[in-house]
Amino acid sequence: MPTPDPNPLPTTPPTLAPAQRIGDAEREQAVSAMSEHFALGRLDHAELDARLEAAYRAVTVDQLVALFADLPDPAPFRPSRRERRTAARAARGAGAWPDFPLVPALVLVVAVGVLVASGGRAFFLLPMMWFWLAAGRHRWYRR
Repeated sequence: MPTPDPNPLPTTPPTLAPAQRIGDAEREQAVSAMSEHFALGRLDHAELDARLEAAYRAVTVDQLVALFADLPDPAPFRPSRRERRTAARAARGAGAWPDFPLVPALVLVVAVGVLVASGGRAFFLLPMMWFWLAAGRHRWYRR
């Protein structure tokens, strides 16, 4: 019988949904990052005051992310590249290509059928299909 994990907490903190309500800990994290930007000279005192006031009034993650839109890292709660890509994929919805490139696979099956039906005379189709699939592969798998 396997021994239970002594530390059941996840090793990475969960990401917050954009419209999720925040608490004092998240506001303090944003204020700390804002102070760091001020110390690095990215914000002047008046802009820091305005952003700190907005951070303390923030209710959702969206409102905190907007405060860091024009600032580089550290920017707490900014979605990572992977999270943005996943959100874009979800936004495309049902109209998106499936994970398996169906059209190239069907074209390859038809090309093999033509090769078999022609008795091997259309042998040039297979290398052409292979090159076509290899060249176009990145379009179907980069999502």
